[in-house]
Amino acid sequence: MLQEQGVSVITTIIPNECRYEGDAKLHKRIYEQSGYRWKYWRELEKNWAETLCDVDIIIDAMLGTGTKGEVTQPYESIIKMINTAQKETVSIDLPSGIPTDESPMGNVAIKADRTFILQLMKLSYYLERKKPFFGKTEVLPIGIPPATFQHLETQRCIWGKEEAIHSWKKQDAFRHKGRNGRVGIIAGSRNMPGAAALAAEAV
Repeated sequence: MLQEQGVSVITTIIPNECRYEGDAKLHKRIYEQSGYRWKYWRELEKNWAETLCDVDIIIDAMLGTGTKGEVTQPYESIIKMINTAQKETVSIDLPSGIPTDESPMGNVAIKADRTFILQLMKLSYYLERKKPFFGKTEVLPIGIPPATFQHLETQRCIWGKEEAIHSWKKQDAFRHKGRNGRVGIIAGSRNMPGAAALAAEAV
């Protein structure tokens, strides 16, 4: 689609093409039948540094939601080169090397400037060590019916600004404070009263 808009694109695939199957194989064939060409990573490896100098944006679509554990070669080397290239990097769904869930991170991961997350936010985005790798994020719907997620074994929801605002009860400005409800705080301990004190001041 970028090439049809006149954008100069260098398309690189890393595994042998015989490993492509399903949707990946289908779209690879459509790409080729549209008259466009791709190159193996190994063909560009020797001149990879020069290639990176010639591009303005790097689109990372190497590793997806199945990433677990250490990143193996040649992905490890490629990720390190991209991270040191000082080019704008856009990841699709997940920065390569970042697991979807709470699994430990591996040895390397793409440090994206922007990540287009497909359909739903990934749990790893909310974890302290992994969130910085996502950069700015935007969730893009890809047509999965909402009913699909009702059958997931684990259900999670995001409690954000809108949910918090709608949970507040509207009170009459002239109502006596004693009739607006009471707050009970269970927090802290004899030697650590800080959390309880801060919560009480907030109320």
